[in-house]
Amino acid sequence: MPLIEDVVEVLGTTYKGRPPGTFGKAGVFSFNSNKIITTSGGGMLVSDDAERIAHARKLATQARDPAPHYQHSEIGYNYRLSNVLAAIGRGQLQVLEDRVQARRRKPVLSLSKGSTTTSRPSATCPVSPPCPKPPGAATPVG
Repeated sequence: MPLIEDVVEVLGTTYKGRPPGTFGKAGVFSFNSNKIITTSGGGMLVSDDAERIAHARKLATQARDPAPHYQHSEIGYNYRLSNVLAAIGRGQLQVLEDRVQARRRKPVLSLSKGSTTTSRPSATCPVSPPCPKPPGAATPVG
């Protein structure tokens, strides 16, 4: 069974030295407005399978066949990012590490029994030394 990774929340991390999206046949990232990199919508598909990427690109561009007229042999969609939104996303990649570090400094949110709040600044993970990681946890890049 092929593995398609949902790597929406782990951009900027690694696991055993490998970035997300490289463990399965493909990885899918989201660039919605609540993500660490945002283009207000859309996302990214990654794979080392050139045929899979070419087919995904065809489907994302209305599945138009290479013909002099509009011909479609399968159903496609218009799922492309505009050039402007893609440029905004690419620009944010240059500050990805800064954003990852800033997110790590935010308070940990948890709800303990009897608690009236979810924000617990005392549970904030210090940047140095790093917090212990649970077994199998992703290791941040950097």
